[in-house]
Amino acid sequence: MVLKTKVSMGLDIDSNEIRIINADRNSICKRWVIESIPDSSSIRGRIISENLLGQYIKEIMNLHKISGKRCALCLPAHHVTTRMVTLPKMSKELIKGNIYYDIREYLPFDIENYMVDYRIINTLTVNEREYWNILIVAVLRETVLSYVTVLKKAGLKPMYLDVPVNCLQKLLVKYSDGDRQNFLREGNLCLIDLGLFYNEIIILQKGLYFVNKIIINNDDEIDLHQMKTEILGVIKYFISQISEDNKLDQIIIFGKEKVSTTLQKLLIQAWSNNVSLWTDWINYNYLFSDYMISEEVMSLGKAIGSTIRRIS
Repeated sequence: MVLKTKVSMGLDIDSNEIRIINADRNSICKRWVIESIPDSSSIRGRIISENLLGQYIKEIMNLHKISGKRCALCLPAHHVTTRMVTLPKMSKELIKGNIYYDIREYLPFDIENYMVDYRIINTLTVNEREYWNILIVAVLRETVLSYVTVLKKAGLKPMYLDVPVNCLQKLLVKYSDGDRQNFLREGNLCLIDLGLFYNEIIILQKGLYFVNKIIINNDDEIDLHQMKTEILGVIKYFISQISEDNKLDQIIIFGKEKVSTTLQKLLIQAWSNNVSLWTDWINYNYLFSDYMISEEVMSLGKAIGSTIRRIS
């Protein structure tokens, strides 16, 4: 989504937890909270009661002394449809019609039911003609309005909504050192976001979105062996679709530490040693005013990433 305003508060309302961070002007996290979402307000990532969820957020913010109103929210991945397209350079008026045409076949409902946004990622020249690589994001209008209502009932002012692939990539690029920043921009990467009900596999080709896949957990538990198979399948698809420079350089895992480290070991055995946790890429203690244990930090990635302005 389009990012215009810097905010100090980031929220990640996932399928079973809410995570909130409150940062100062130097992007140092002063306060944070990770709490389970009551079943009375949300089930498997679907909001049941906007009033109850909004009131719950207000209560936990007060309990943990998190203040402020302007915020950014990372939407859950299972609500988001993402697509990368390449179009000839054209006027803004023509872009909208073309991206609607390209994204509509991937949507289960009529496109009028969706909020569609786009971002021009880069420009390339082919046979002396300029083209744009454009990232398109679509979310059901009803879903967006429901989350905005929840935030407002919590006393917050949402400045923008973001999506997981963007939050995770911004987090890594912003806080990695110079050499790793270049690698994140130029390398072929697989980002794994683990949750209780839903998992997302994301492939970035030379730092640009290529494809993603949502995996639903059965019985509210991650089958890590099945997850490993799914990840290797997506990597195989990427290699088969790209004719040149199709070597995957790195797998980076996000999610709770216990399941993330177990999956890391399985992937190292099956694929290579180039498998790491996102906290291995940065000195995360520089992000917090107090010492943080890695188990808590692992879960806060998207909330932190949502507060970062777009990286050019």
